[in-house]
Amino acid sequence: MISPDNLPHKPPFKFVDKVIEVQPNESIIAQKFIGYNEPCLEGHFPDEPVFPGVLIVEAMAQASGLCITGKSKGVIAGIDKVKFLTPVLPGQVLEIRAMVEIALGELVKFKVAAWVNDQEVASARIAIRYLEQIGEKDV
Repeated sequence: MISPDNLPHKPPFKFVDKVIEVQPNESIIAQKFIGYNEPCLEGHFPDEPVFPGVLIVEAMAQASGLCITGKSKGVIAGIDKVKFLTPVLPGQVLEIRAMVEIALGELVKFKVAAWVNDQEVASARIAIRYLEQIGEKDV
C-alpha cells in the first residue's frame, strides 16, 4: 500500500499527509494540510503567512515520487515550467495531482499541479532520478 510513510522524509520536511488515489507508475493524488503552526510560516510572512512556493514544489516532488513502485531514494533531477497562480494560506488543503509523462530507467518526469478547493494554485514539470542510495555518484 502506498502511503506517506513510504517517503524517506521526516517532519518537519515531510510534505505529504495523505494519499487519496494512486495508479502505480502512472498517477497519484495526494494532500498536504497547511497548518497554522507550520515552522516556515513563522517568518513567511509573520503578519500575513503564505506557504512558500518552494515548499509547494517540494510537496509536488514528494507526492510524485510516491507514484513509482519498486524504487526508492529519489532525488530531484530537474524542475521546469513552474507557475504559481494563487497564494496558499494556513488552513487550506493542498491537493497534488501528478502524472508520469516519461519514464526512462532511473529517470522519471512528471506533470504536476497543486489545487486548493478545485482551483489550480501551482504547476510544474518535475524530473526525479531514483538512486540505489542517496550518496551514489555517476561512474
